[in-house]
Amino acid sequence: MKKILMLLQKEFPPDIRVEKEAKALQKAGFEIHLLCRNRQKKKDEVIHGIYVDRLKPIARMPVLHALINYPLFLNPFWIRQATRIIEREHIDFIHAHDLPMVPLGLLVSRGQIPVFYDMHENYPAAMRIWSQRRPVSRWFRTYRWAEHLDNYCCQKARHIFVVVEEQKQRLVQEGIEAEKITVVGNRVETDAFLAMPIEQDILAKYRNQFVILYAGSFSVDRGLEVAIRAVKLLLPHIPNVRLVLVGDGPNRSSLEHLARQEQVASAVEFTGWKPFRSIPSYIRAASVCIVPQPGNAFIDTTIPHKLFQYMILRKPVLVSDARPLKRWVQRLKAGEVFISGNVEDFVKCALKIYQNFNTYYPMPDSELRDILDWKHDAANLISVYLRQESTVTEP
Repeated sequence: MKKILMLLQKEFPPDIRVEKEAKALQKAGFEIHLLCRNRQKKKDEVIHGIYVDRLKPIARMPVLHALINYPLFLNPFWIRQATRIIEREHIDFIHAHDLPMVPLGLLVSRGQIPVFYDMHENYPAAMRIWSQRRPVSRWFRTYRWAEHLDNYCCQKARHIFVVVEEQKQRLVQEGIEAEKITVVGNRVETDAFLAMPIEQDILAKYRNQFVILYAGSFSVDRGLEVAIRAVKLLLPHIPNVRLVLVGDGPNRSSLEHLARQEQVASAVEFTGWKPFRSIPSYIRAASVCIVPQPGNAFIDTTIPHKLFQYMILRKPVLVSDARPLKRWVQRLKAGEVFISGNVEDFVKCALKIYQNFNTYYPMPDSELRDILDWKHDAANLISVYLRQESTVTEP
């Protein structure tokens, strides 16, 4: 049995993409080991068959513990533990999730183990946005340096997995061979997601309201300000409209302030983080689900899991004109697309959904489920590894 070491810069769990990929590869006969952060000082464990190794909490001082966990590829604690796992388990492949982990993978592989770059997003473009909202990041996370590092990693990695076709096109334009890139998207494990228990109290709470739902992280790049400002313009047309924001994030307080400033606080609900098992119930309770994140170099080359979760439950969606969002919504006739950052156009599209609620998703359930099923992405992932496995086993 071939063994894969996954490198993850975050805590685990949760991570939907990592879990789906690990399960798919396990079914294909691979053994999965995962090295991740450990700010909460948890012990190693086995989760759904994944051997989870966490950075060892050897520092008592919080500052030192934070430095140990910082996912910098030159961090000796990451290097030491990854090397130990490789030697102990005789690892055959390294699967690095996102840019910060790829140089680490290349370093500890010593040129002997194939390294796969799982590009969840255009990380340099994301860093550019982060530096705009957190000036201190400009000193430690410069996007121009990240662009050079990203290009180097793409050249040195054995293969690259991307989330959407637009990301593949970007890389090809930058000189990466198309054959080296495979799209492994963020579609849904439909059977499991649809089988999740329905929480009747959530459905009952919103039964008589026109719920506009967002589920996920809050940050200035998510476009949630557009949705809050839109509520004020929607109330005269839809008196029972309610914007429900499920999640949390760094700009929650500013969003709450905006709701009060716009005098719509009573029509905007901040639920805080909810366990993933509750998300399907919130989606079922919604009238329309939104992804208002504006189009830019970051969002135009990735796509969130939430869009597919919305669509598998046949909820009309309202999304910005970011290219992957627009492509998927128009392909499935799943909702409306508004001009990024344009409150008036958001309102116009929301009213169109309100007035034409039953006109979306013309295809039957079976066809929709097949299109949105993770099995297609899983097959793409597995096929790459099986090809590489045959190469590795050649004498």
